[in-house]
Amino acid sequence: YDARTPYVGDATAVGNLVHEIGLWLSSMELPYNYTISLQTTSEPYGLTIHFDSVTAHVLGVERDIDKRMYATAPTLLALIGNLEQVQWTYAAPDGTTVTRSVTLEEVDQALPDWIEARNLAYHQDNSEDGTDWIAPESVKDYAASPAALQQLLDLTCHGFYVVTEEDGTTIFTPQF
Repeated sequence: YDARTPYVGDATAVGNLVHEIGLWLSSMELPYNYTISLQTTSEPYGLTIHFDSVTAHVLGVERDIDKRMYATAPTLLALIGNLEQVQWTYAAPDGTTVTRSVTLEEVDQALPDWIEARNLAYHQDNSEDGTDWIAPESVKDYAASPAALQQLLDLTCHGFYVVTEEDGTTIFTPQF
């Protein structure tokens, strides 16, 4: 929570935050060599994580990178005040460059369905009432407090969604 930063242009703070998220969610840590670049000259303001070109040549690593990044991107969007897009790149085994991205708009649009999926899953596992979460207006609202951030971490860590891409748009389909 204390690692949050208002500006994507603060490279040191952004780099520290990427590292910190990996420590908070050890299953989401990025155990690969990467560098970051920032897009700050015009909107959408973005962060790109470039994974080492050797990394994806290991069979199956691409799926692992994508899984971790789709889970990490919402937290980055929440904790970097003016961040609007998270991208990542890596070399596929055939040598081509793969670029994926998640936008603030895509995450905000998906949030109500994620929360609904979480609430349904919770009620199936517990008989208690009064545990429904309410979807915030934006993923940015999860930066308001440590408790709110913990909700987002729980939500993304448990993966209440499946990610697909259609025509360059990231689609987060809730798991009901």
